[in-house]
Amino acid sequence: MRYYLACIVDDISPRVKSAAVPYKRPISQGVQTYSSLPSNYPVTQPMPKLSSALQASGEAQFTTDIPPYPQELAAAFVITTQGNARISSINVDLIKGMPGYVNVVTAADIPPGGQNNFMTLPGNGFFPEPIFATDFSDYAGQAAALVLADTQEYANAIARAVVVGYEDVRKPILTIQDAIAAQSFYPFPGPQQVLSVGDAPAAIAASAHIFEGEISCGTQYHFHMETHTTVCLPEDQGYTVYSSTQWTDLTQSAVATVLGIPVSSVDVRVKRLGGAYGAKITRGHQAAAACALGACLTRRPVRMHMDIDTNMQMVGKRFPFYAQFKVGCTSDGLINGIKMTLYNDSGCSNNDNSIMLAVQSLDNAYNVSNWLVTPISCKTNTCSNTFCRSPGTLPGIFIMESLVDYVAKSLGLDVEQVKRANLYQLGQTTPIGIPLNYCNIRGLWDHK
Repeated sequence: MRYYLACIVDDISPRVKSAAVPYKRPISQGVQTYSSLPSNYPVTQPMPKLSSALQASGEAQFTTDIPPYPQELAAAFVITTQGNARISSINVDLIKGMPGYVNVVTAADIPPGGQNNFMTLPGNGFFPEPIFATDFSDYAGQAAALVLADTQEYANAIARAVVVGYEDVRKPILTIQDAIAAQSFYPFPGPQQVLSVGDAPAAIAASAHIFEGEISCGTQYHFHMETHTTVCLPEDQGYTVYSSTQWTDLTQSAVATVLGIPVSSVDVRVKRLGGAYGAKITRGHQAAAACALGACLTRRPVRMHMDIDTNMQMVGKRFPFYAQFKVGCTSDGLINGIKMTLYNDSGCSNNDNSIMLAVQSLDNAYNVSNWLVTPISCKTNTCSNTFCRSPGTLPGIFIMESLVDYVAKSLGLDVEQVKRANLYQLGQTTPIGIPLNYCNIRGLWDHK
């Protein structure tokens, strides 16, 4: 089409002429305008971020930009393709002749004193999470082994060629609805975490209007530009680990745990992250621990830059939520009480559960005197979900805003009228006991 238009460029409409003319992109530029008060300096004083020039020019070094070390190996995870199934075998015979192949690492290679667990930090009460699945695959996409190769491209190709065998394959629990049907729940949160304020059932029963409904919001991938990345160097007296992590001491503990060495023998270094949004708080330690094990076995530096397919299949995302609610209100839309069962999908581990943040955020900007909220975390055959920008609070606010919208539509009222009627006022108290001594939300609303 472009060739055809170029042949008749002088005779075509100006509306489509640009399709035939090579596009010359100008230098990108932008302008930011903001107020500044010299009397308040250094507050409001315009100052460039210390690393802004490096980042804007593309010269900022991220973990994957660290130059290769002599004899460095590349690593890639072998991931399962079945969830809720026993692993019968990991067949590596076909890959040993592939270009670039060096070795395959599994849980059996962990040295004496080491543990197959990347969620270890004394005093934090984490549940164990395996670096490598051994006899059981909790979810499709779980790491079962680590391939070591000459380049990252070879490592990725070899990892995809490994054949994992399964037996006793059962139907996986994949959604909150599946978990409810199977009664697949974690013990936390339990009865002691129920939010009970006032008498919601009585307030609802005495209301002029009673509505019931369901609200759900799904998962969300982080889409950080830099996937999980690690470079691990074996040193004379320990290991140096460059990791794209948001929690350095947990990375340090994960590496020390798998190798069975003191944490003082692990030096974790982080200069900057190429995006994280919560995904690298706890999930990056698995890659660091696996690369450290590879470095320990080969006594060579090991680097992993996880490809996006593996990153999306293996690593947790935002928690999905599902709410069943019953609400009572007046004819003017004033909410008297809310009774709700709030579910989230934790995946195959409950370590990063943010459901209580959702419970604490449900009121958002609205005063409701009577609450009964029962939180339930579902155990599913999916990757362990994790923190993602405003964990818990964002879905909590979304659920409340959706509920208010539903009330307004059910009553035939303007949604802004219903929101205004329920806004907090100065001196009121939130369901979790926070006094609002500085609340001016109604004034802000009225002057919007």
